[in-house]
Amino acid sequence: MEGEVGLVSIQWWTIILQIVNTLILFAALSYFLFKPVTKFMQDRKDKIAADYEEAEKTRTNAQELKVSYESKLETIKDEGRQIIRDATRRGEVRSEEIIKQAQEESKKIIERANLELTRERTKAMDQLKNDMIEIALGAASRVIEDSLEDESHERLIRQYIEEMRDVYV
Repeated sequence: MEGEVGLVSIQWWTIILQIVNTLILFAALSYFLFKPVTKFMQDRKDKIAADYEEAEKTRTNAQELKVSYESKLETIKDEGRQIIRDATRRGEVRSEEIIKQAQEESKKIIERANLELTRERTKAMDQLKNDMIEIALGAASRVIEDSLEDESHERLIRQYIEEMRDVYV
């Protein structure tokens, strides 16, 4: 079956074997090279897509966490401000209580001092009365001793009254 057509001869068996060899080579390359490379490329593509999707989820979660933390931070700041306001208010109330207690204590001290002053005044007045009684008794004993006349008696009484005025003043 060889046919010659001009200068070039065609060998059909060689062409058929070449085609069969090419098909076998293509099938072998397809099975051993193309499928693994295609599978490797598809796996790589899937892994990159999964990594990208995971990165996107992580970014979304990070954004949500950021918003959540900012919200919590603002809440904590508000609580801190409230605690400071409460502490200031309690401090002011306590300060007012201390001032009120000090005022009450000072009033009690003044009352005690006034009471003590009244006692001392009463004591001084009692002492003065006792002194006056002693002076009156002394004057009376002088009058009796001297057996004075009415005129000298009046003079002694006036003198005694003058001495008493000096004591009261």
